[in-house]
Amino acid sequence: MSVGLIYLVRHGQASFGADDYDVLSPLGHEQARVTGAALAARGIQPDRVVSGSLRRQQASLAALADAAGWSPDTVIDSDWNEFDHRAVVASHLRGGKISVTESVTPREYQQTFVRAVDAWTAGELIDVEPFSVFADRCRQALLRVADDDGTTVVVTSGGVIGVLAARSLAGDVTRWSQLNGVVINAAVSKLLVSPRGCTMLSFNEQGHLEHDRRLVTYR
Repeated sequence: MSVGLIYLVRHGQASFGADDYDVLSPLGHEQARVTGAALAARGIQPDRVVSGSLRRQQASLAALADAAGWSPDTVIDSDWNEFDHRAVVASHLRGGKISVTESVTPREYQQTFVRAVDAWTAGELIDVEPFSVFADRCRQALLRVADDDGTTVVVTSGGVIGVLAARSLAGDVTRWSQLNGVVINAAVSKLLVSPRGCTMLSFNEQGHLEHDRRLVTYR
Protein backbone atom coordinates (compact mmCIF):
# COMPACT_ATOMS: atom_id res chain seq x y z
CA MET A 1 0.00 0.00 0.00
CA SER A 2 1.39 3.38 -1.04
CA VAL A 3 1.41 6.00 1.73
CA GLY A 4 2.75 9.49 2.15
CA LEU A 5 3.18 12.06 4.90
CA ILE A 6 2.34 15.76 4.79
CA TYR A 7 3.63 18.13 7.45
CA LEU A 8 1.66 21.38 7.64
CA VAL A 9 3.71 24.12 9.31
CA ARG A 10 2.16 27.43 10.25
CA HIS A 11 4.35 30.43 9.43
CA GLY A 12 6.22 32.21 12.22
CA GLN A 13 4.87 35.29 13.94
CA ALA A 14 4.01 38.06 11.48
CA SER A 15 3.98 41.80 12.19
CA PHE A 16 0.63 42.07 13.96
CA GLY A 17 -0.38 45.70 14.48
CA ALA A 18 2.10 47.03 11.92
CA ASP A 19 1.25 48.71 8.63
CA ASP A 20 2.46 45.63 6.76
CA TYR A 21 1.30 42.47 8.52
CA ASP A 22 2.86 40.21 5.89
CA VAL A 23 6.41 40.48 7.26
CA LEU A 24 7.94 38.05 9.75
CA SER A 25 8.86 39.55 13.09
CA PRO A 26 12.32 38.75 14.54
CA LEU A 27 10.55 36.26 16.80
CA GLY A 28 8.85 34.75 13.75
CA HIS A 29 12.22 34.07 12.15
CA GLU A 30 13.40 32.45 15.38
CA GLN A 31 10.28 30.28 15.62
CA ALA A 32 10.74 29.04 12.05
CA ARG A 33 14.39 28.19 12.64
CA VAL A 34 13.57 26.29 15.84
CA THR A 35 10.91 24.32 13.96
CA GLY A 36 13.30 23.50 11.13
CA ALA A 37 15.94 22.27 13.54
CA ALA A 38 13.36 20.17 15.38
CA LEU A 39 12.09 18.53 12.18
CA ALA A 40 15.65 17.73 11.10
CA ALA A 41 16.41 16.27 14.53
CA ARG A 42 13.48 13.89 13.99
CA GLY A 43 15.09 12.70 10.79
CA ILE A 44 12.53 14.31 8.50
CA GLN A 45 13.93 14.83 5.01
CA PRO A 46 11.16 16.00 2.67
CA ASP A 47 10.90 14.85 -0.91
CA ARG A 48 9.23 18.15 -1.74
CA VAL A 49 8.59 21.49 -0.05
CA VAL A 50 5.59 23.72 -0.75
CA SER A 51 4.71 27.23 0.37
CA GLY A 52 1.96 29.72 -0.16
CA SER A 53 2.95 32.91 -1.98
CA LEU A 54 2.63 35.25 1.02
CA ARG A 55 5.90 36.77 2.20
CA ARG A 56 5.51 35.56 5.77
CA GLN A 57 5.05 32.00 4.48
CA GLN A 58 8.03 32.10 2.12
CA ALA A 59 10.29 33.75 4.71
CA SER A 60 9.29 31.10 7.25
CA LEU A 61 10.13 28.36 4.78
CA ALA A 62 13.52 29.92 4.04
CA ALA A 63 14.41 30.10 7.75
CA LEU A 64 13.03 26.62 8.43
CA ALA A 65 14.89 24.99 5.51
CA ASP A 66 18.14 26.73 6.40
CA ALA A 67 17.99 25.51 10.00
CA ALA A 68 17.05 22.00 8.86
CA GLY A 69 19.79 21.85 6.25
CA TRP A 70 17.32 21.22 3.43
CA SER A 71 17.88 22.49 -0.09
CA PRO A 72 14.97 21.13 -2.12
CA ASP A 73 13.21 22.88 -4.98
CA THR A 74 10.21 24.76 -3.65
CA VAL A 75 6.73 24.82 -5.16
CA ILE A 76 4.89 28.11 -4.61
CA ASP A 77 1.13 27.62 -4.65
CA SER A 78 -1.09 30.57 -3.76
CA ASP A 79 -3.96 28.25 -2.86
CA TRP A 80 -2.08 27.73 0.43
CA ASN A 81 -2.46 31.46 1.19
CA GLU A 82 -4.41 32.65 4.21
CA PHE A 83 -7.71 34.46 3.80
CA ASP A 84 -7.42 38.25 3.91
CA HIS A 85 -8.29 38.88 7.55
CA ARG A 86 -8.09 42.65 7.21
CA ALA A 87 -10.53 42.63 4.33
CA VAL A 88 -12.89 40.39 6.29
CA VAL A 89 -12.83 42.70 9.30
CA ALA A 90 -13.25 45.82 7.14
CA SER A 91 -16.18 44.23 5.31
CA HIS A 92 -17.80 43.27 8.60
CA LEU A 93 -17.53 46.88 9.71
CA ARG A 94 -19.19 47.96 6.44
CA GLY A 95 -16.16 49.67 4.99
CA GLY A 96 -14.74 50.95 8.26
CA LYS A 97 -11.18 50.31 9.35
CA ILE A 98 -9.81 48.89 12.53
CA SER A 99 -6.24 48.40 13.63
CA VAL A 100 -4.33 47.88 16.83
CA THR A 101 -3.64 51.45 17.85
CA GLU A 102 -3.63 53.35 21.12
CA SER A 103 -7.43 53.41 21.00
CA VAL A 104 -7.98 49.74 20.07
CA THR A 105 -6.56 47.08 22.35
CA PRO A 106 -5.56 43.64 21.07
CA ARG A 107 -8.44 42.17 23.09
CA GLU A 108 -10.94 44.52 21.44
CA TYR A 109 -9.53 43.70 18.02
CA GLN A 110 -9.78 39.97 18.73
CA GLN A 111 -13.44 40.31 19.69
CA THR A 112 -14.15 42.19 16.47
CA PHE A 113 -12.12 39.66 14.48
CA VAL A 114 -14.09 36.70 15.86
CA ARG A 115 -17.41 38.33 15.01
CA ALA A 116 -16.18 39.21 11.52
CA VAL A 117 -14.97 35.66 10.84
CA ASP A 118 -18.28 34.22 12.07
CA ALA A 119 -20.15 36.51 9.68
CA TRP A 120 -17.80 35.61 6.84
CA THR A 121 -18.17 31.88 7.49
CA ALA A 122 -21.95 32.27 7.46
CA GLY A 123 -21.78 33.89 4.01
CA GLU A 124 -22.89 37.31 5.21
CA LEU A 125 -19.99 39.27 3.69
CA ILE A 126 -20.28 39.75 -0.06
CA ASP A 127 -17.31 41.96 -1.01
CA VAL A 128 -14.48 39.58 -0.06
CA GLU A 129 -13.39 36.10 -1.11
CA PRO A 130 -16.30 33.89 0.02
CA PHE A 131 -15.53 31.41 2.77
CA SER A 132 -16.77 28.57 0.55
CA VAL A 133 -14.19 29.53 -2.10
CA PHE A 134 -11.43 29.75 0.51
CA ALA A 135 -12.32 26.33 1.94
CA ASP A 136 -12.43 24.76 -1.51
CA ARG A 137 -9.04 26.11 -2.57
CA CYS A 138 -7.55 24.76 0.66
CA ARG A 139 -8.96 21.34 -0.23
CA GLN A 140 -7.66 21.56 -3.79
CA ALA A 141 -4.19 22.56 -2.58
CA LEU A 142 -4.10 19.52 -0.30
CA LEU A 143 -5.29 17.19 -3.07
CA ARG A 144 -2.43 18.33 -5.29
CA VAL A 145 0.26 17.41 -2.76
CA ALA A 146 -1.63 14.28 -1.70
CA ASP A 147 -1.18 12.92 -5.22
CA ASP A 148 2.50 12.32 -4.50
CA ASP A 149 4.10 9.59 -2.40
CA GLY A 150 6.87 10.37 0.05
CA THR A 151 7.12 13.25 2.48
CA THR A 152 5.94 16.79 1.85
CA VAL A 153 6.43 19.85 4.06
CA VAL A 154 3.98 22.69 3.46
CA VAL A 155 4.39 26.14 5.02
CA THR A 156 0.99 27.79 5.20
CA SER A 157 -1.28 29.65 7.66
CA GLY A 158 -3.60 28.98 10.57
CA GLY A 159 -6.86 29.38 8.69
CA VAL A 160 -5.81 26.88 6.03
CA ILE A 161 -4.68 24.38 8.65
CA GLY A 162 -7.94 24.92 10.54
CA VAL A 163 -10.02 24.10 7.46
CA LEU A 164 -8.03 20.98 6.61
CA ALA A 165 -8.01 19.77 10.22
CA ALA A 166 -11.77 20.25 10.50
CA ARG A 167 -12.36 18.26 7.32
CA SER A 168 -10.09 15.45 8.45
CA LEU A 169 -11.29 15.23 12.04
CA ALA A 170 -15.00 16.00 11.63
CA GLY A 171 -15.74 15.49 7.95
CA ASP A 172 -16.77 19.10 7.33
CA VAL A 173 -15.66 22.66 8.10
CA THR A 174 -18.18 23.40 10.85
CA ARG A 175 -15.52 23.61 13.57
CA TRP A 176 -12.80 25.23 11.49
CA SER A 177 -12.80 28.60 13.28
CA GLN A 178 -12.24 27.00 16.69
CA LEU A 179 -9.28 25.08 15.30
CA ASN A 180 -7.98 28.16 13.49
CA GLY A 181 -8.03 30.10 16.74
CA VAL A 182 -5.63 27.76 18.54
CA VAL A 183 -2.98 27.14 15.86
CA ILE A 184 0.39 28.25 17.24
CA ASN A 185 2.93 30.09 15.10
CA ALA A 186 5.39 27.52 13.67
CA ALA A 187 3.38 24.59 15.04
CA VAL A 188 3.28 21.37 13.00
CA SER A 189 0.29 19.25 11.98
CA LYS A 190 0.78 15.85 10.36
CA LEU A 191 -1.35 14.06 7.76
CA LEU A 192 -1.12 10.49 6.54
CA VAL A 193 -1.97 9.98 2.86
CA SER A 194 -3.24 6.54 1.88
CA PRO A 195 -5.73 5.03 -0.58
CA ARG A 196 -8.39 5.88 2.01
CA GLY A 197 -7.57 9.58 1.75
CA CYS A 198 -5.91 12.02 4.14
CA THR A 199 -6.02 11.27 7.86
CA MET A 200 -4.77 13.72 10.48
CA LEU A 201 -2.27 12.00 12.76
CA SER A 202 -1.46 15.06 14.88
CA PHE A 203 -2.65 18.64 15.11
CA ASN A 204 -0.82 21.76 16.26
CA GLU A 205 2.32 20.09 17.63
CA GLN A 206 4.25 22.69 19.61
CA GLY A 207 6.47 20.71 21.95
CA HIS A 208 9.57 21.95 20.13
CA LEU A 209 8.64 25.52 21.13
CA GLU A 210 7.62 25.02 24.74
CA HIS A 211 11.13 25.11 26.19
CA ASP A 212 10.93 28.90 25.76
CA ARG A 213 7.55 30.47 26.39
CA ARG A 214 8.48 33.43 24.21
CA LEU A 215 8.20 31.13 21.23
CA VAL A 216 4.59 30.15 21.90
CA THR A 217 2.45 32.78 20.18
CA TYR A 218 -0.90 32.82 18.43
CA ARG A 219 -0.36 36.11 16.57
